[in-house]
Amino acid sequence: MRKMIAAGDVKLISSFFIAINQNYQLLIFTIILFVGGLIAISMLIYKRIDGNYNNKIMTVPYGVPICIGCLFGIAASL
Repeated sequence: MRKMIAAGDVKLISSFFIAINQNYQLLIFTIILFVGGLIAISMLIYKRIDGNYNNKIMTVPYGVPICIGCLFGIAASL
Protein backbone atom coordinates (compact mmCIF):
# COMPACT_ATOMS: atom_id res chain seq x y z
CA MET A 1 0.00 0.00 0.00
CA ARG A 2 1.45 3.34 -1.03
CA LYS A 3 1.15 6.22 1.38
CA MET A 4 0.03 9.33 -0.47
CA ILE A 5 -0.48 11.67 2.47
CA ALA A 6 0.45 11.07 6.06
CA ALA A 7 -1.92 11.43 8.97
CA GLY A 8 0.15 14.28 10.39
CA ASP A 9 -0.48 16.35 7.26
CA VAL A 10 -4.23 15.91 7.59
CA LYS A 11 -4.13 16.99 11.23
CA LEU A 12 -1.98 20.01 10.36
CA ILE A 13 -4.21 21.25 7.55
CA SER A 14 -7.40 20.66 9.52
CA SER A 15 -6.06 22.63 12.48
CA PHE A 16 -5.08 25.54 10.23
CA PHE A 17 -8.37 25.55 8.31
CA ILE A 18 -10.28 26.47 11.46
CA ALA A 19 -8.72 29.94 11.29
CA ILE A 20 -9.19 30.46 7.53
CA ASN A 21 -12.26 32.08 6.01
CA GLN A 22 -14.21 29.76 3.69
CA ASN A 23 -13.85 32.20 0.81
CA TYR A 24 -10.07 31.59 0.74
CA GLN A 25 -9.96 27.81 1.10
CA LEU A 26 -9.78 26.99 -2.63
CA LEU A 27 -7.02 29.59 -3.04
CA ILE A 28 -5.13 28.03 -0.13
CA PHE A 29 -5.35 24.56 -1.67
CA THR A 30 -4.00 26.01 -4.91
CA ILE A 31 -1.08 27.65 -3.09
CA ILE A 32 -0.32 24.41 -1.24
CA LEU A 33 -0.32 22.41 -4.48
CA PHE A 34 1.83 25.01 -6.27
CA VAL A 35 4.43 25.21 -3.48
CA GLY A 36 4.44 21.42 -3.14
CA GLY A 37 5.01 21.12 -6.89
CA LEU A 38 7.91 23.56 -6.72
CA ILE A 39 9.48 21.54 -3.92
CA ALA A 40 8.98 18.29 -5.85
CA ILE A 41 10.53 19.75 -9.02
CA SER A 42 13.48 21.12 -7.08
CA MET A 43 14.00 17.71 -5.46
CA LEU A 44 13.99 16.06 -8.90
CA ILE A 45 16.48 18.58 -10.24
CA TYR A 46 18.71 18.04 -7.22
CA LYS A 47 18.56 14.27 -7.76
CA ARG A 48 19.58 14.72 -11.42
CA ILE A 49 22.44 17.08 -10.56
CA ASP A 50 23.63 14.87 -7.72
CA GLY A 51 23.93 11.95 -10.13
CA ASN A 52 22.82 9.46 -7.51
CA TYR A 53 20.49 7.27 -9.55
CA ASN A 54 19.94 4.48 -7.06
CA ASN A 55 16.35 3.62 -6.25
CA LYS A 56 16.13 5.72 -3.11
CA ILE A 57 12.54 6.82 -2.46
CA MET A 58 12.21 10.57 -2.06
CA THR A 59 9.07 12.02 -0.55
CA VAL A 60 7.93 15.63 -0.58
CA PRO A 61 7.73 17.12 2.91
CA TYR A 62 4.20 18.50 2.59
CA GLY A 63 4.28 20.15 6.04
CA VAL A 64 6.23 23.06 4.54
CA PRO A 65 3.74 23.87 1.72
CA ILE A 66 0.81 23.43 4.11
CA CYS A 67 2.31 25.90 6.58
CA ILE A 68 3.18 28.44 3.87
CA GLY A 69 -0.24 28.28 2.21
CA CYS A 70 -2.22 28.32 5.42
CA LEU A 71 -0.26 31.25 6.84
CA PHE A 72 -1.22 33.22 3.71
CA GLY A 73 -4.84 32.19 4.27
CA ILE A 74 -4.83 33.20 7.93
CA ALA A 75 -3.28 36.57 7.04
CA ALA A 76 -5.94 37.11 4.35
CA SER A 77 -8.72 36.13 6.75
CA LEU A 78 -7.78 38.74 9.35
